[in-house]
Amino acid sequence: KGGVELSRYALTDLLGQALIVVLVATLIPLAAFPILHRFGRLARADAASIAAHYGSVSVVTYAVAASFLARIGESAEGYMVVFLVLLEFPALLIGVILARRTAGATRWGPLLHEVLSGKSIVLLVGGLLIGWVAGGEGIKPLDKLFFDLLNPCAIVINQLQPIEFA
Repeated sequence: KGGVELSRYALTDLLGQALIVVLVATLIPLAAFPILHRFGRLARADAASIAAHYGSVSVVTYAVAASFLARIGESAEGYMVVFLVLLEFPALLIGVILARRTAGATRWGPLLHEVLSGKSIVLLVGGLLIGWVAGGEGIKPLDKLFFDLLNPCAIVINQLQPIEFA
């Protein structure tokens, strides 16, 4: 879905926003790690993995937020899924680097392979690239599979009642 939306924009139009997303995805784990490691007294690997999760974003959280916005009639740019992918990679890479920092010399090839070949990255980037290359018309035969199935998050969100504050 995000790749199809991405195909509607020139990549240069999104470059500035994408760089900010990557910067934030890098800075959050770098800021969270020392707090978790020093003040939280967590082991290096534990602090690094939690910090990486803070810099990343949950696909479920994204889906719920997108469904909520749709329910209240707020529009969001379709390319936001691209930012979901961009949040995943730097945070995971920083997390692995922080966890392995004292383990000796970092072997960048295996490290990048480990991060890039993770299931979440492969599925997110692969789906994004397929949608981007195929575009809206090229993906039409797959609409029933990707767009028309019931969205469990939308069902849950539609059952929620707005909170009214006095």
